[in-house]
Amino acid sequence: MRLVLAAASCAVAALMACESPAWAPKTLQICVPGGTFEMGGRTFDPCARLRTGFAACTAAESSEGVWHSVFQTPFGLDRTEVTNLHYRDCVEAGRCSRPQSASVGDAASGSGVYRNYTRSPLYDDYPVVYVSHAQAVDYCGFRGGRLPTEAEWEIAVSGSSEAYSWGDAPTPVTACQADAEAVAFGSCAHGLPFPVGRAKLDRRADVVDLMGNVSEWVLDAWDPLAYCDETSKALYRNPPLESPAGLPPLSDPDALDALCAGQDGCLEACDAERLRCLAACGVCQNTTDDAFETCQKRSYCQQACQVPRSCDCADRGDASRAGCASTCACASSCLEQDFPTSPDPLACDRTCFESTEARCRSSGCLLAGCRTFCGDVLRESNRLCRVRSQADGAPVEVPLILVGAAGLEENHVVKGADYLTRDDDACEVRRSRRRGVAGFASNIGFRCAFDLPPGTTSCP
Repeated sequence: MRLVLAAASCAVAALMACESPAWAPKTLQICVPGGTFEMGGRTFDPCARLRTGFAACTAAESSEGVWHSVFQTPFGLDRTEVTNLHYRDCVEAGRCSRPQSASVGDAASGSGVYRNYTRSPLYDDYPVVYVSHAQAVDYCGFRGGRLPTEAEWEIAVSGSSEAYSWGDAPTPVTACQADAEAVAFGSCAHGLPFPVGRAKLDRRADVVDLMGNVSEWVLDAWDPLAYCDETSKALYRNPPLESPAGLPPLSDPDALDALCAGQDGCLEACDAERLRCLAACGVCQNTTDDAFETCQKRSYCQQACQVPRSCDCADRGDASRAGCASTCACASSCLEQDFPTSPDPLACDRTCFESTEARCRSSGCLLAGCRTFCGDVLRESNRLCRVRSQADGAPVEVPLILVGAAGLEENHVVKGADYLTRDDDACEVRRSRRRGVAGFASNIGFRCAFDLPPGTTSCP
C-alpha cells in the first residue's frame, strides 16, 4: 500500500471533484473564495535596484507594477506543493516523465546537498523539483486538474492582511532566530527545501508554502506586458529571442505618451523634473550625511532655475540684471518649497523618482490607469502602458490564461520565492513577484488547481 501525504478533504465535495485516480495518493484541496481583488504590486522598484547611474530595475519588476482589478470565481487549490511521492506515483502509472535531475541543495550555503532527492523515500514529503512546465501540466491533468493561473495564485496568497507571510517587516532574520522552521528560505532554509507544510509562518487561508520552499509554475505564458491593454501592447516591437527577461523596445513612444498624458507636453515636464532630481542626488553622493538633504535641495533648485555661480546681480549690466534677479528669485522660492529628500544616499534616486511620479499624477498629467517604467529614466519613454480592463472599465474576469509573447512562447510565469532566496533578498518574497522561465530548475515546483462546477459563486 502506498503512503499518502494527507487524506483528501471532502468538506467541499459538493463543489469540487476531490477524487483522484484510484492509483494516486490523495491530497488535501482547499476551496479559495472568489471576488474582486487588485493584482500586481504598488511598490515602485520593490528591490531598490534604482541607483545613481540610472541602473534599471528588471523588466519583471516593471511588469508587476501595472496593478489592476480582476474578478475571480471560486476554485480549488492544492493545500501544499506537489511532493516527490505524489509525482512518483504519476511516473509509475505511466502518465508522467521523471524529473530531469535527482539532487537539490546549495553546497555553498554550508548545508550540503540532498542526493537522490526525487527518488529516495527519505524525501517523499518534500516538494518535487526539476520538472518543466509541460511536466507540471501533465501531472495536474493526471489528477483531474490543471495548473493555477497567475491570478488564482495571487488571490490565494492575498488571504492575509500582512505584507509578508512572517509579519510586516521585510526580513525573515528575526523570525528565523526565534524559530528555525518559521519560513522556508533565507537563514531558516540554509539553501535546502523543507518538507511541505513545515514552515510555520508561510500560511495563507489554509494554503501553505506559497511564499517560500519552492517557486511555482502557473498556467500563464510569460509576457512582460501581460497586464497592459492591447492598445498599449501594440506600440511595442517583439522582444528579441535572446532576451526573454527584457522589455521590448517601443516603436512609437509619442503614441504611448498620447494615451497617458492629461495635456500636451506635460509628461516631458515630468521627465525634466525627474532628471533634475536625480542629477541632484548624483552631485551630493559624496556629501557627509548631516549635509546630504540640504545638498539635494540646493542642487535641485540650482538646476531647476539654472542659477549662476553667484546671485549677486549688482555687477551685471543692466541688460542681464533683471534676468539674473529673476533666476535668483526662482532659486530662493524653490528652496522654500517642500522637496522630498532622503538621508540615505542609496535611496535618493528612488525617493526622487517616486516623488516626481506622485506630483505628476496629482497634477493630472499622468492619466488614471497609466503606469510608468521603474527603470532607466533615459529610455526613449519612461511610460510603460495603460492597464488592461474590460471595455466598460470593469475588472478583468479570470481565469485569464495568457498566450506567449512573440519569440517567448517557451517561457512561462513562475511565482513566489524559494529556499535559495537569501535574507538580504527578502524583497523577492512578495505576492506580485513574477518572472518568465523556460526549462526546469532545482528550486521550481508547482501545485494544482481544480475547476468547480459552473455557476459556483462561493465556497461552503
